[in-house]
Amino acid sequence: MSRDKITLFTIPFAGGNSFSFKKFDPYLNDDFNIHHLELSGRGKRISYELMSNIYEIRDDLFEQIKDKLDDEYIIYGHSLGGLLGYLLVLLLEDRGLRKPLRFVVSGRSNPAMKPADIRHNLPKDKFVRSLKELGGMPSDFFDHPELFDFFEPILRADFEAIEGFDFSEDRKLETSISVLYGKGESFSKKEAKKWKNFSFQKTKFYSFKGGHFFIFDHIADICDILKQR
Repeated sequence: MSRDKITLFTIPFAGGNSFSFKKFDPYLNDDFNIHHLELSGRGKRISYELMSNIYEIRDDLFEQIKDKLDDEYIIYGHSLGGLLGYLLVLLLEDRGLRKPLRFVVSGRSNPAMKPADIRHNLPKDKFVRSLKELGGMPSDFFDHPELFDFFEPILRADFEAIEGFDFSEDRKLETSISVLYGKGESFSKKEAKKWKNFSFQKTKFYSFKGGHFFIFDHIADICDILKQR
């Protein structure tokens, strides 16, 4: 591990795992020591119990990174990962630990905004339809029932964590925020801009063409943003 690189922690979206951001690595390896964090119950931690409480998931992420904060670092999360990142940075600041250089969030409206749709308890047919509308799944994902059956409980647990979150923090970060959002998102630019109310530091905004999973159409540009100091 190179000691002159900055550390990058990534937090995946609902249904994602530590491999979700692997396509970003070739653009980042020269600048970062990368840690793609793994949520419980998937990927490399498939034997662990799934969690559906946002604060339990945050605490689990904290345990993963608490001993890796010796060097300067950035936290980046998309969608569910963005909300978890915000709560994680709050926790790190509360504990008096080294703060990240920046918190980067994409695909997530401000933390106080309630989800537009409740998905986690939908009947299977409506759940499938809602996932297709959200996008981000491989085109043949729904053509393989055994594959969907494997990921369904993971997706439902993640959506329950998001949808069950009752915002009560009302606190600002001491860390600066970079906000990335798609012009075709389900939330408005106005809602995205409210992230500026959640940090005492400067908040930067970047808009991209595309919907909720715009990030995979703009990997190089997003990596350039992550590299900014």
